[in-house]
Amino acid sequence: MYSKLKRWFPHDLLIVQREALKNTILPEWFPLSKDSFIAVVRRDYSSEGKIPIGLRGRQRDQRLGLFIDEKFILSRITPEELVPKISDFPIRGTQLDFLSQLSRFSFSFKWGVTGSIAYSLVSGAQYWKTTSDIDLRVVLPHEVQKKIFDDWLLTTNNAPVVVDTQVETPHGGFALKEWLTKTSVLLKTNRGPLITHNPWSLN
Repeated sequence: MYSKLKRWFPHDLLIVQREALKNTILPEWFPLSKDSFIAVVRRDYSSEGKIPIGLRGRQRDQRLGLFIDEKFILSRITPEELVPKISDFPIRGTQLDFLSQLSRFSFSFKWGVTGSIAYSLVSGAQYWKTTSDIDLRVVLPHEVQKKIFDDWLLTTNNAPVVVDTQVETPHGGFALKEWLTKTSVLLKTNRGPLITHNPWSLN
């Protein structure tokens, strides 16, 4: 029932041809004035093999989910590819300063930036607020021991704002804090959420 995720991972950012939305009624907060636009891969399923994407505006309630054909995707930017861009981003703030410091540390896994900060890094405009959480992603295709996050927690727990780390497995994503403190987690899959003791194995 819960098929593994393949090429497109939730939180990946896509540059999409304008033509992908030619039959879509767009809200006023998303003016389509260019040949391409930025979209975020969301967690959903299409029996036709289409890609679930989300459009966003500057406000939290300005969101629109839809599906597009893969042929309209021009390029993909992963959250992990955004990390080297943090230090040189011209717009600064508490969140960016902390992420710049975090990028100088070495961990046993790669991490990436998601949410409003990721969208800002790709668009070049500020979409995060001074009170915004820092949303991060860690992709772990194989099961790991909880102790690998010891250094990560020492660093992120001292952040000036809340840091929300999501761990992505081949089956879906879960909140790191929940996995570290409980015997089971809520795993967000492309077919809906489920409770599991092992987010790497749903057998």
